Amino acid sequence: MGGLFTFDGRRARGGWLLAFLIANLISLTIILIPVSLWIYFATSAQRWHDIGQSGWWSLITFVPLVGSLAMLIIMVFISGQAGNNGYGLYSDRR
Repeated sequence: MGGLFTFDGRRARGGWLLAFLIANLISLTIILIPVSLWIYFATSAQRWHDIGQSGWWSLITFVPLVGSLAMLIIMVFISGQAGNNGYGLYSDRR
């Protein structure tokens, strides 16, 4: 049986099916990564707006080691501003 990256040799049905599934999972992951990142940064920007800050603060995620931890702590433990702010109307859905 040949390797996954060579065109030489033969492959039985079971081996082909496994390679097919692996290739499709990789393709799906590559397609979904941009969608996942878009959703993450869009909802993070909305959350920053809820606490009265610019959505650009979402980029703190890229600070090595502490960025993601700081983001998580701020997003979970800081309450949103009561009342309307410059980013939109107040929503009491908490």
